[in-house]
Order: sequence, then C-alpha cells, then structure tokens
Amino acid sequence: MTSIIEVYWNYLGRYLGHYIGKYIDLLPFAVSEMLLQLSLWFCVLICFCFVMGHQVSKYYFIGPIILFIMIGSQEISSLDWVPTAHRERIYERLSSPVIEKEELSLYLKRQQNFLNEFPSELYKNAKSEPELKLVNDSVAKALEALNLKPGREVMAIKELWGVTRVLGLSYGGPAYHDVITSEVVLATEKDYPASKAWRWMCIVHEVVHAQGFTREMDTEIITYLALKLSDDPLLKALSAWMALLKTGQSFDIPKVFKEEWNEVREKREELHQPMVTLVKRVAEKLSVQNSNAKYGSVTKGTSIPLNHEFFASLVTFDELGY
Repeated sequence: MTSIIEVYWNYLGRYLGHYIGKYIDLLPFAVSEMLLQLSLWFCVLICFCFVMGHQVSKYYFIGPIILFIMIGSQEISSLDWVPTAHRERIYERLSSPVIEKEELSLYLKRQQNFLNEFPSELYKNAKSEPELKLVNDSVAKALEALNLKPGREVMAIKELWGVTRVLGLSYGGPAYHDVITSEVVLATEKDYPASKAWRWMCIVHEVVHAQGFTREMDTEIITYLALKLSDDPLLKALSAWMALLKTGQSFDIPKVFKEEWNEVREKREELHQPMVTLVKRVAEKLSVQNSNAKYGSVTKGTSIPLNHEFFASLVTFDELGY
C-alpha cells in the first residue's frame, strides 16, 4: 500500500495540490470555510426533506460527501490529495531508531546550550509572521534531506473565520491545512493571542502539511528539520525551542519569551468569545479537545521513551549531521 500511495503522490497527488493551491491562494478568503458551510446547508436540506416528506434531490448529497472528505481525511481516509494515513512514517523511513539514554541527554543539553544563545534582539524586531518564501525554502531543504517529493509552495496564509473559527478555537486547533483546497488557514492575532515563536513555528508546520503530510507526528518531525536546516538564524534558533518544549521537563527559558508571554496572557484574559467559550466547554466535557501527544509532546514529569517517534528522529537527525 505504501508504494502505491507514494507513486500516486509523486506523479499525481502533489501536482493536484500544487495547481489547486496555486489558484486558491489568489483568493483573499478561506474557500474551505465556504465549502464547509455549503456542505452543512445541504445536510440540513436533506434532513428537512426527510422530515417534511419531500423528495430529496440527488444533488443535495454533495453536502455529506464534502463533509465526509473534509472531516474524515485527517489520518482516517485517503480521499484527498495528501493521503498521509497510508504513507510510510518518517520514523520508519529512519529505520525506527531506538536511542540510548545518554544520547538523548547529550542532545537535549546541546539544545539548551543553543537556546542560551537565542538571538533576542532579532526576535524582538522580527515581524509577527515569517516571509513565506523563507518558509517554503526551509521546508524544501528538509524534504530534500529526507529524499521526499515536495507538494507545493504556499503563497498565502488565509484568516480563520466562520464555522472553522469557532471549531478551531474551541478544539484547540487555531490553524489548519485543508486537504481539498490545499490552502493554509491561521487564526488572527486578535482571535488567538500567541507568542511570535508559536506563529512562526505554526506557519512552518502548516506549510509542511501542504507537502503531503496530514499525520501530525510526521509533520512536526519535518517542521523541526525545516527549522534546523533553515538559512534564517531565527528559524534555526526556534528549532531548539521547539524540541525542548516537547520534553515535559524544566529548562532555562530566554527572558524575551517570559516577557512576551506576560503580554500574551493579558490579551487572552481580555478576550470575549461567548460562542467559542460555549463550544469549548462542550468539547471538554466530551473529551474531544486537541491532544499535545499527537504532536510529539511528552507528559510533564514523565521520562522520554527511547523509541519516542519525535525525539528518536531528532537525535537521529543530529547524528546524521543535520
């Protein structure tokens, strides 16, 4: 199955994503949100027809079909341009390494030393979001290092709005890559106050999704490598920050991050999002909130398994000279 899917991606899927995304990026709004609303209205019409005893038009069933693809394609089905669920995992591409405890400790120590030299002034003066050309180039270098075919260049970041805004902010996913339109969508700073580092890493993460990876662990591994191999000193420095954040362990945090977080916390306390708050409470009760574990994060206070997909891959990259 893996080889068939790889052939599909190399010779058809990535080109579909490229050409669809190229024209979708020209539009100033999130097309995926319009598709979602359209599909929901068709579903409502189907229910209405059944209740009222009217004949259901066959065209209405395009709604449930679109809805199924949009919801089910994230690691569940292969009905999209980027069938990650059936592609070989990055961890497996690296021969499923099991690292030594001492190797991991030395690696984390090097990351802390790297973070201690974090370019604080560069960070303060940087824009709230990185240049997309810089991100595309960094991701391309990571894919080349892994001998993987790229998907497309992302030329625009769309704003999160409508139904996806409420669901995303409630679920804990304030950004996404849509598998039908191949567009990248991100919550505004007003809707989701966050650190500059988070926005920079998040954009790299979503651009990696557009290269044919919907599985979050694979995406995070490639995101790290893209940061590490970037020619930009700030992106490169953020690779150490990203790795240490996922350890669940205490480490020395640059002063600039502490100062910034105080500002972010104040902005979040001032938020007034009644619909998001309501849906979030329901999601919490139903236990359908987003999980950091699928992004490679280790539970605070627990040790990192030596066959952990994320950290074993990072240590392996380090040994390969990346």
